[in-house]
Amino acid sequence: MKGETALKLSDGREFTLVSGFRAFVIAEKNYGAPIDKVQEDAQAGYLGAGVTIFHAMLAVRHPEISIDEAGEILVAEREAVLVAISEAAANGAPKAKAEGRKPGNGASAGTSSGRSGAKPASIRKPSGTKRSAPSR
Repeated sequence: MKGETALKLSDGREFTLVSGFRAFVIAEKNYGAPIDKVQEDAQAGYLGAGVTIFHAMLAVRHPEISIDEAGEILVAEREAVLVAISEAAANGAPKAKAEGRKPGNGASAGTSSGRSGAKPASIRKPSGTKRSAPSR
């Protein structure tokens, strides 16, 4: 999953924000927590988490930008940055297929394997058990 979008600042500078695996790894490393926690804290209004996510999205294509510079950009250009972050995230989200698949959480009914390849628990056979020979 990888999404990109352009960010043009009022001073004429242009950047590319990237939402994807590499940005997630950078954010986790800089924040010291799993990406879910970083995102949760950012949504709750923690400025450090928000700057960390923005910096990580910048750092993929613009490694020369420090986290302090990212914070300054975020403060000065808040609306443009928030729009770009949302667009990059949306561009990286999986799209529903044209053949009638509806957007959702990816869960489906039936016996097919899930995204990980594992069968749903309701049809999976217990592992590690051997069938014993019939008793006589």
